Amino acid sequence: MAPVARILVLNNYDMRAARANVAAGHSPDHVLYGLNHFERHGHTVTVVPYERSQALKRASAALRRSPIPLGDLDLQASVLRAARDADLVYCPCQNIAHVLAYMRWAHVFDVPMVWVVHHPLDRGRLSRPRRPVMRALLRGLDGYPALSEPLARDLAAIAGSDERTGVVKWGPDPIWYPGSNGVGNGVVSVGRTNRDFETLARAADQTDIECRIVTSGMTHRALLELYAQARVIAIPLRVQWPWPMNGLQSLMDALGMGKPVIVTRNPWLDLDVEELGIGIWVAPGDVAGWRSAIRYVDQNPDVAAEMGGRARALVDEGHRSSASFAQQVMGMFERALAGSPTPALDRRFQREL
Repeated sequence: MAPVARILVLNNYDMRAARANVAAGHSPDHVLYGLNHFERHGHTVTVVPYERSQALKRASAALRRSPIPLGDLDLQASVLRAARDADLVYCPCQNIAHVLAYMRWAHVFDVPMVWVVHHPLDRGRLSRPRRPVMRALLRGLDGYPALSEPLARDLAAIAGSDERTGVVKWGPDPIWYPGSNGVGNGVVSVGRTNRDFETLARAADQTDIECRIVTSGMTHRALLELYAQARVIAIPLRVQWPWPMNGLQSLMDALGMGKPVIVTRNPWLDLDVEELGIGIWVAPGDVAGWRSAIRYVDQNPDVAAEMGGRARALVDEGHRSSASFAQQVMGMFERALAGSPTPALDRRFQREL
């Protein structure tokens, strides 16, 4: 049996509020990135306050465009205050705990630390001169699993090793979602970050199929009714260099609801919706491709129902669920606490390095 640990958590949104929303039934538990499951396995989880010092928050915002990323100084200061009572620091995002990683690399911070990486860590014009700093950053971490295999390969290339990375498959809360109550009609698309709603709207205007776009103002619970009524969930993405991996939350909603998806192809996303038979890829900015995909799903309700059934089966069979994600992350914790490297992903991964 794995030892229990005192886990200190910081994230780029208020995890205390998120825990309260999940406990009240307002949000699915995958927004906690495993916290509730860690506790069920005996771990003690402490979330640092999201904001204690407005001055440090302002300083962090001012330094956000620094060529050397520093993260959220306020949250990291809270971690340093609480670190003596922690066995491990968990950061389910990649953009807020850089100073702590540098300190750990320099051997002035001695608490093991695990990040979950969502997006390419180092892209852009300064990538090459910044590479030694990024390598030091990763060497200051005890584990940095990624949400897709392409991202894990990218991390291994930066670090010069794949020993501390791997893939953790984020998945939705199967209990919270009611699943599909019918094939539905029309298209619904939800989101804010890097969405290409213009392309989707132009494509939908060339059909007589209803398309609803939601950018803000609805709770997660309120969105369930829209999802239930729709035939397909659309995830149009503005894919531009350096290609962040956005749209995962909408994809989790589709899996949980048992709905097919139409999604812009993204090089960092390894959940192949066509290979899995749960949706359709469309090239970036391809109005004709979106129009064709929307019409196909609309004209083939049986196919749409089969796609949705396969999407929900990924959750129910444990391939993509919040519980299975937490188990994978806890495996990283165990190796980090033991001081052991993460096993290589697979032989194909090694060859591609």
